[in-house]
Amino acid sequence: MEKYLVDTDWAIFYLRGKEPFVTTLKEYRQKGLAISVVTIAELYEGVFRSAKPEEKESSLRDFLKGISIINVSPPIARLFGQRRAELHKQGLSAILTY
Repeated sequence: MEKYLVDTDWAIFYLRGKEPFVTTLKEYRQKGLAISVVTIAELYEGVFRSAKPEEKESSLRDFLKGISIINVSPPIARLFGQRRAELHKQGLSAILTY
C-alpha cells in the first residue's frame, strides 16, 4: 500500500536534483509512493516545454518507475475537497511554498 502521494512541486524539485526533496523522496519510495495522473500530465507539460524534451521525458519515465499511478475519480476528487476544506478550517494549507 502506498503511503505517500507525490505532488507536482515535489516531483519537479526531485527531477531538478534539489535537496531535501531528492533524499526525502528516495526514503519515501521505500515506504510506497503514488502519483496522480493529473500530476503526470503537469509534468509532461514541462517536458514538452523544455529545450530538451527527449532528455526530460527519459528522466520522468525513470522517476515514475515503481511509483503507483492513481486515477482521479469523482470520489477521490470529493475526498480531496473534503480534506483540503478541513485543513483550511484549521488554518493549515495543503500547498507548499518555498
